[in-house]
Parts: sequence; structure tokens; C-alpha cells
Amino acid sequence: MYEALLSAQKAINSKTSLSEILEQILNSIYEVFGLQQCAVLLLEGSKLRIAAARGYSSDVVSTWEGTPGKGITGTAALGQAVYVADIQNDPRYVRGVPGAVSELAVPIQFADEVLGVLDAESPRTFSDEERQWFALFAGQIAIALRNAFLLEKERNKARQLKALAAINARINKTGTQEQILETILETAADILHYDRSAILLYKYTYLEMLVCRGYKEGIGKGFRIPIGEGITGEAALRREGILVQDVRNDKRYIHASDTSLSEMAVPLFYKDELLGVLDADSSSRFFSDDDYFIFTAFTEQIASVLSMHELINEIEQKNAALKRQIDDIYRINKELTKTTEALEQANSELKKRIEELTTLYEVGKTITSSLNLEDTLNAILQMTGHILNVSSGATILLNDDASEMKVQASYTQDREPGLHLATENTVSVSSNENAEKIIDIPLQIGERLIGKFRLAQRSDSTFTETERTMLVTLASQAAIAIENARLYENTQKAYFETIKSLAQALEARDAYTRGHSERVTEYSLLLAQKVGVSRKYMDILQYAGLLHDIGKIGVADAILLKPDKLSDDDLVLIRDHTQLGDAILSPLRFLHDAQDIVRYHHERWDGTGYPEGLTGKKIPLLARIIAIADSYDAMTSDRPYRKAMPIEAALEEIRAGAGTQFDPELANLFIEVIKEKFAV
Repeated sequence: MYEALLSAQKAINSKTSLSEILEQILNSIYEVFGLQQCAVLLLEGSKLRIAAARGYSSDVVSTWEGTPGKGITGTAALGQAVYVADIQNDPRYVRGVPGAVSELAVPIQFADEVLGVLDAESPRTFSDEERQWFALFAGQIAIALRNAFLLEKERNKARQLKALAAINARINKTGTQEQILETILETAADILHYDRSAILLYKYTYLEMLVCRGYKEGIGKGFRIPIGEGITGEAALRREGILVQDVRNDKRYIHASDTSLSEMAVPLFYKDELLGVLDADSSSRFFSDDDYFIFTAFTEQIASVLSMHELINEIEQKNAALKRQIDDIYRINKELTKTTEALEQANSELKKRIEELTTLYEVGKTITSSLNLEDTLNAILQMTGHILNVSSGATILLNDDASEMKVQASYTQDREPGLHLATENTVSVSSNENAEKIIDIPLQIGERLIGKFRLAQRSDSTFTETERTMLVTLASQAAIAIENARLYENTQKAYFETIKSLAQALEARDAYTRGHSERVTEYSLLLAQKVGVSRKYMDILQYAGLLHDIGKIGVADAILLKPDKLSDDDLVLIRDHTQLGDAILSPLRFLHDAQDIVRYHHERWDGTGYPEGLTGKKIPLLARIIAIADSYDAMTSDRPYRKAMPIEAALEEIRAGAGTQFDPELANLFIEVIKEKFAV
């Protein structure tokens, strides 16, 4: 039974999507326990619903919902397994399986969090041993379900970013206010799959629909909802978003549809001023907290469109009125014409100021969106160049001990920017030998100077006080973003050094394997150079070579240092080190490409390797290289149970394994490399 559960767990863990995991769980229950009537129930808010089932009545699967604490499965949802040997005489039983005699409901629990219930019904009773194995199986699938939920959240975040990018791109296109807002609603509906949505404008005592989609006849543009009435009116009154996962028993719900299940409403604000409410409801599913999180992201774009169009309309109306006045009094008073021109100039400056503030806002979002120092510096320079229209520029940073300045990013194509840094933490303007205007903007955290922007403008360009203020504000944001990126890089490097030290400590435990990773790395790099691997992948290979056995840190010394031949059980445990090594490296972004090498360096060309049994060129190239170097060093090194092989004998083993254990082409090249190195 234990081996069957392990096999089932591996099959379940190999799936990533929730639907695949649920299907595999049902398959595994049948394969392991021989049960044909089983179901997985998941908690959604305060309700327990059937996510997947086999052998149950279709009516029960589609309509049943439970509450924690009520019924057999509801009791299990509180964290306690429930077994009923005679369900026909138990009032809690919900009939769903013809001929069922007993029912077993076990909580699916991750740490202290109950994710749902694993339920099974049978025409026979369950033994004590079956109940224990069934509970253990429920604990195993909790991990897979938890990971699936976390993956779904990450996908939702990605969906949100994609949605915002799509909306921003469409907003920038020409169109009326209503056309842009309808586009936003359409994009949101595509992502969240709701049935009805509306944008309602705030009119002090009521909300009025401006654009909407999907509502029944009688509810459309111009439809009014008094403030405080319904879920939408209450969101406007309270000035906070509301998510009602089940509206069927909510007295506030205004029946926009007879089939509605769920509704969410979020207020729209611009500078703390209420503009209206964004509302959506669904007849096909219940909204989740993740749906609400993504839904709120659309409010900023909608509020921006509403406020921008109001401002543009106001300016256009003022300009039209001004033009009428000019036409009427032009012949009477030329002085009035001068006043009019001044007003027009003021309007132009106002519009320019709005554009500058919008640019500054976008700059802030861009430079704080990445923890990669190089990306951050390039984004800062591009945005700064956009503001001032500079001909060249550079970001110059102090090193950690503030002893030296270094150019980290640059627009300059034909000369090196000067590295002299004024001691004052102020914006300075000077000239260079090319008659360009040089603008230095200090970058500082509090009172601590970390570097500067150096920008070059044509000598005939103007540098206004407004631009100075914008650059100072930008520099403040940029300094924080740069510091954050530096801290992140240092953290990543520190983590890598820690892992590297652990790998070295691991090898130091055994005099027979000391220096193994360094030698494997050396042989791998020689072979990679022979193959013609690029510089980038040579660096990745070097990291992977040093860390290829880091997963063995999770293997007991009793196995690693065992002088005798390893047993089958020992081999099962030691083969897990490739997957553990993959997991250890996963937090390091810059080692992302090295993970697959660590994971697959024990795969074999003929598909009999581990952990996944990959074949041929499905195994990553760098993993195939390390596999040969690793085997060669193992053969030519002393072990507790044997002496090292001579080089010639080891190379014969490599040749013998070509086409079965090793890539045949790489194996032949490796033999050439070793012969050249050791003059064999």
C-alpha cells in the first residue's frame, strides 16, 4: 500500500493545473483503494462545493453545496475525519450513490488550513487500516492542491498585468469616452468571465449608468440607482468595494438578472473625489477573492478616463468661449487681444503641466516595477531623456565604500562621461568641450549620496525650473529603486554563496568526494568549449557544475558515506537529490537556467535515467555534458568500496556507454578532450 501511495503521489505531483490534479486524484483513489464512488470537495469562502466526483449522481454534483459543521462532509471540513458504517440510518447522509452502505469523509488539510474534504462511499464497510491509509492519502493531495491554488494566484496576477497592459494600449488610441470605457468593460469581461457589468456616474443623490453590457431589458444607459440602495448604491455610500459571493439570499441585491449568483462593486476615485462605481455580476460562477483583486485593478484606468475626459471637455469649452469673446471684441481693443493670448498661453502651460505630471507618474511606476539593477538604470535613463530630450546621458554610481565612481548605464556613444562628482547634493548645470549643457542631478537616500544622473543638452536648449523640479522628484524615486535593486542583487549573491558553501561543506564530509564539483566543472567547461558553447551558457554551466550535487545535502551521511554497495531503498533516497537541488536553486533568478541542468544531469541517453526518464536530445545539452564529466570523475576517483580507475579504463567505459548512457557525439568529443588534457 505504501508503494502504491508513493506512486499515486508522484502522479498527482506531476500535474500542474487544478483540473488535472483533481482528475488524477480520482484515478489514484480507484487504483490504490479500488473505490469507484469518490469525490473531492473544496471550500469556497463559507461554502463546501463538489469540485470533482466519480460514481455520484449528476444532480448532486451540479447542485449540492455544504456548510462546514453540517452533514457528514461538513463535519469533516472542520478538520476531523468522519466514518459512518451504516449511512442509511444516519440523518446527516445526502443520497448520491445507489447501493452505498458506508461513507468515509477525511479533511484535506495543509498545516492548520482545511482546503476541502476527500469523500468516498462504498457498498461495503471500510477497515481501520483502509481509513488510516485514506487519511494519509488526503494529507498527500493537500500539498498538490495547495500548490495548484498558489499557481492559480500567480496566474491571476499575470492575468491582471496582461489586462492592464491591454487596457493601457487601448486607452492611448483615439476614441470617445464611451468607446474607451466599453473597451475596458469588454477586456475585463474576457478576463474575469462575468455576464453583466456597468460603469455608473456619481450624481450626488443617485448613480446613473454611463455604459453597460449584458443586462435585461429595462436596465441600460441612464438607469438610476439611489445612493445607499442595492449593493452598488451601498458601495458608493460607504466609499469602499463590496464582494458578495452569493447574492441569492442577499436582500440588497437589485435583480438585474433572475439567474445572478455573485456581484462585486468598486468605487471610482480621482484625487479622493468619488466619480462613480464599477459593477459586475455573474450567472455562471461565484466570484472569488482573486477575481475581486483583479477587478479592482480596472478602477484606476476607468477613473483616469473619466477625469481626463472631464478635464479636456472643460478646457475645450473654455477655449470655445474665449474664441467667441475674441471675435466680438477684437476690433474694439487690441489690449484685450494680448490678454486673450496670455490666457491661451496659460492653457497651454496647464496642458503641458498635466503631461509632465502624467509622465512623472509613469516614470515612477516603470522604475519601481523591476528589481533588476540593469533594467532599472536603463528605464531611468530612457524616461529622463524623454523629459528633457537629451542628446546623451549616463547613470554614475558610487561603489559600496564610496571611494570610486563608475558608469553603470549610458546613452553616450562616442565618449566616456566625466566621473567627477560635485560634493554638493544639488542640481548643477555646466558646459563641456563640445559646447553642450551638462546637467548633474544627485541621487541620494536621505542625506547619503549614492551617485548622479549626468545629462547633456544642446547649448541652445532651455532648462526650466519645472524640469528641474521634475528631475529632483524623479531622482528621489530613482535612488530608492536603485537601492532596492542593489539590495536584491546582494541578497541573491549572498544566497548563492551560501548554497555554494553548503555544496563545498557537503563534499568536505567525505574525503573521497572532496573537490568533485570543481573537477566536474573543469571537465564540463573543457567539453563545452570543444562543442562551441557561448560565453553566456559557459557561465551557466560553471554555476551548475559547482552546484550539481547540492541536493545531496538532504541525503543522510549514513547513505552518502556508506562503504558498501547501496541498497534499492538507498538508491530511491539518493536519486531524490536532483529534484531537491532544483528546489534549492529556485529562489535564485540568475540561476534559473542552471536548475534544469541540476535536475536532469542523471538522465540517460536511452531514457533509463532519473528523475523523469528523458531520452536523447530531450535532455538539455548542458545536463548531457555534466552527466559525462560527473561519471568520468566518479570513475577516476577513489571510493570507500573501490580504488580509482586508470584514465584509459575510464575512457573505455565512457566509449562503452555512448548511445546508451551518454550522448554518443559528446562522449567521443569528451574522450578527445581528456586525451589532450592528460596526454593519454
